[in-house]
Amino acid sequence: MTSNQLASLAADPEVAAAVDDRYGIIATKAVSVLIAGVTIVLLTWLARHAATWARALVLVATFVAMVPVVVLLAENTGLAVNKVLPTGTWIAAFCAVPLSFAVYVLFFLPPINRYARALRAAR
Repeated sequence: MTSNQLASLAADPEVAAAVDDRYGIIATKAVSVLIAGVTIVLLTWLARHAATWARALVLVATFVAMVPVVVLLAENTGLAVNKVLPTGTWIAAFCAVPLSFAVYVLFFLPPINRYARALRAAR
């Protein structure tokens, strides 16, 4: 396409409305993933003293955060028509799924409880 064709296409109000609509959808999904990530980081920081309530909240938050990640992955698979995520973002979302399962396992293994007991005994 030449620059004149691109300029005429960009000037079309229907094209501009479609681009704005899609941008809004992508921005909403990105913000939901960012909010979930910040929530998980904050709750993980609160769980640094091995409190059971904080660990349970991290587990719930990671489970809830899987929803937008799975949606992003499903919309950007090899079979998807409209791939819009950059490769780095897709790889980060792909790695988030197994890492979340690792959190589920590691937060409730016995060494965590020994750590909590050692912290209580030190006080």
